[in-house]
Amino acid sequence: MRVTTHISTRGFAVLVCAAALAMPAAAQAQQPQAQPQKEHVVRKGDTLWDLARSYLSDPFRWPMIYEANRRIVENPHWIFPTERLVIPGLAAERDTLLGTPVEEPMVVADAAAVPNRSRFYSAPAAPREPTVLTSEIQRNAIVRPYEWVAAPWVGDAGSIGINGEIVNVVDPRNEHDKLAQMFHPRDMLYVNARGQVGDRLLVVRVMDDVEGFGHVIRPMGILRIDSVGAEAARAMVIAQFADMKVGDETMPLPAIPQLPTMEPRQVSGGAVGRIIEFLDEQPVYGATDIAFIDLGAARGVHVGDEVVAYMPERRPDSDGPTLPEEPIAQLRVIKLTNNTATVRVTHVRHSSLYDDMPVRVSRQSQ
Repeated sequence: MRVTTHISTRGFAVLVCAAALAMPAAAQAQQPQAQPQKEHVVRKGDTLWDLARSYLSDPFRWPMIYEANRRIVENPHWIFPTERLVIPGLAAERDTLLGTPVEEPMVVADAAAVPNRSRFYSAPAAPREPTVLTSEIQRNAIVRPYEWVAAPWVGDAGSIGINGEIVNVVDPRNEHDKLAQMFHPRDMLYVNARGQVGDRLLVVRVMDDVEGFGHVIRPMGILRIDSVGAEAARAMVIAQFADMKVGDETMPLPAIPQLPTMEPRQVSGGAVGRIIEFLDEQPVYGATDIAFIDLGAARGVHVGDEVVAYMPERRPDSDGPTLPEEPIAQLRVIKLTNNTATVRVTHVRHSSLYDDMPVRVSRQSQ
């Protein structure tokens, strides 16, 4: 099998050079050397998510591996046994947003400034003072900005400020393709959302209806408007979370809140709720799986809080003893609405997680 290591190495070198040019000379001198790249032979069951977690210590860095192997991996959701993948070296951590070097301070409009409006509005609303994100205020966050932005949530799809959708590819050769095209970082596309050059849009897909709570809203990626036409804007994909396609909707990129930097502290008598749904149905749920619980800000929950899912006291046999409460898994709150929270499974004691399992806040970050 032919290995395209020389292509991946060149792509990695370009990324390292670009990062170096963006840093002052004094800062570069203080940066540790990047780790050397490695090679991984794909085994049955491997995913880019797992490889990023194993080699790069962060599953959300999977786009780095995908970008280094674009000539081999056509679809990041599918890698095949015996494929030889280059694992890029992990450069020193610096100002980043969503896994890629930040070329400039990230400015995100205040989410509260975005009014509810129809998909085809005539002019963008005047934003309030933007929030400038720098490494100084987010560097030590226990829930990273990348994870917060990429996390799905459960809410009212009609009130999140949907302002358009992806309508086509930019390359005229692909305009009439019959197969759905999935977009990747740096791809160009057209959206019918009005805005100004430099505006950032969050691409979302409205998914399952969770009875009594709204719909699952899943972020697919982030776009930056590069030019504006009469009826469509040209935009670049600057971050990809999932299989972004034509027809996916857009909304203004919400402001990233101040994320907690201190590990949560143990509490007793924390709020009690239940798991209302998992993002992706699995035969067995484990670490990194995403779920939603019916505890939100209204119940005093914060981003960064830890929640325990547990089996309550029970009597399996009518003539047997009552068994005590049994902890099943630990969950971390990574996104929040007023009535729900998005949680990531961080540790599993028993493979018995299921919908409607009770949960309790066990550690709080504030």
